Amino acid sequence: MPGTRGAGRGSSGHSTNLLNGVRDKFIFDAELPIHKLLNVTSIFGETWMLRAISVFGLVITAAGLLVNPAYAETPVEVLAVLKTEASATPGFQGFSATHGESFFKTKHSHDLSCSSCHTDNPAAQGKHAETDKLIKPLAPAANPERFTDMKKVAKWFKRNCNDVLDRECTPQEKGDVLAYLLTVPKN
Repeated sequence: MPGTRGAGRGSSGHSTNLLNGVRDKFIFDAELPIHKLLNVTSIFGETWMLRAISVFGLVITAAGLLVNPAYAETPVEVLAVLKTEASATPGFQGFSATHGESFFKTKHSHDLSCSSCHTDNPAAQGKHAETDKLIKPLAPAANPERFTDMKKVAKWFKRNCNDVLDRECTPQEKGDVLAYLLTVPKN
C-alpha cells in the first residue's frame, strides 16, 4: 500500500475519501512524533478546525452559565408578565400591595394562609405547616433567587394556591401578592 499514501484526500468532500485519508495519515505517519499525528488541520482542513473551536467555545460558555447561572427574569419582569395576564380580566386596574398583604396573611381553606408556612414576615425563613421542612425567605429582598424563573413561579403559585384556596390563584391575586412581597425589606 505504499503507493496509496494520501489516496482519497482531495477536494471531493466524500466521507469515504476523508476516512481513507485519516487512515492513511495514521498508518504511514506512525513514526512521527505525537504532536504531528494530532495535526488535525492537515487531515480535516482549517474550516473544520475553526468550527470545532467555535463549538468548544460555546460548550465552555454554557458550562460557565450552569456553574454561575444568571437569573432569567427579575421579580419586576415576573410582575409585568402577571400584569399582562391580569389585563385580560375585565375591570383590572393594577396590583395592590395592600391587598396582597391582606391576602397573604388571611386564613382561607383548611385554616391556612400563605403566612402559615412563610410566616407573617416573608423576609424570614419559614417552615412548612405539615412537614416542618424549612423554607427560604419568600421576599425577593431577602432571597434574590425568588421570582427569577417564570416556570418556577407558575409551579409554586399553582401548588400553594391549591393547598391554601382549593383552587388556583387568579392573575390579580398573584400580582397583588408579588406586589406586596416586593415591598418587604430584608431583615
